[in-house]
Amino acid sequence: MTYYLFFASAVSIGAILGLTPWLKYEVDDPVGIKQFAKYQDKQTYNYIVIGAGTTGSVIASRLSENPYNRVLLLEAGGDGTLLTDIPLGIGPVLGSQMDWKYTNEPDGETCLAMNEGRCSWHRGKAIGGSSAINGMVYVRGHRDDYDNWARLGNPGWGYDDILPYFKKSMDQQDPKKLFENPEIYSREGPLVVETPSFVTEASKAFLEAARYLGYEIKDTNAGDAIGFSSVQLTTNKGKRVSSAKAFLPTDVLTRKKSRCCFKCSCYQNTVQEI
Repeated sequence: MTYYLFFASAVSIGAILGLTPWLKYEVDDPVGIKQFAKYQDKQTYNYIVIGAGTTGSVIASRLSENPYNRVLLLEAGGDGTLLTDIPLGIGPVLGSQMDWKYTNEPDGETCLAMNEGRCSWHRGKAIGGSSAINGMVYVRGHRDDYDNWARLGNPGWGYDDILPYFKKSMDQQDPKKLFENPEIYSREGPLVVETPSFVTEASKAFLEAARYLGYEIKDTNAGDAIGFSSVQLTTNKGKRVSSAKAFLPTDVLTRKKSRCCFKCSCYQNTVQEI
């Protein structure tokens, strides 16, 4: 009996390891769009959104809420892969066809151990953009950064101005955070944010060491981002929630006057007065 269990486990592990390189290719359909159908469209549109990344997904979704708008969303990449739903599965997709494979310009001071002094600069090439291949950590930033934008002459960009939009976009799953900070968290938005159910002993030791040295353990998404904290993730029950999954669910992409074109690159924009 033990032999058969060992054999079954070995076969399962071998299958997973063997399929991992194959899974990074976009042969599945995690978002729910027919990406391999030949795209033919002679329609005219009120709005054309170039890039279905983290921002483009939100813009296209909001524009398409108006039933009178015709919205076309163009994406150079594809529909992604189910492998990216697994937090530990991001390794195989970095450097794959879902990655633009950018590198930084050598400056003689950084990336000195890398070939030609260049480090990889991973950017997502798929619907959802970099939110489809990143580490999923939910970070809002520091209050002073936003307030400084407002002081520099950008009204409406102060922290108190943008806080309602942070709340509108998020679906906070941690009841403790909702109870303790109802002024900064909400459950009214589509972007699911949760506290990881598993915390390593190393993480606990790191925070305890910071506390021992006199540093404050705080919620760094509450406005003051200087300190130590455990993270929250843009995941839903442990699975990645990219910008596309949050803001472009199937019912949005199949709206009567909305279209999404994959493997579409924009090389030139021509603006003509009518």
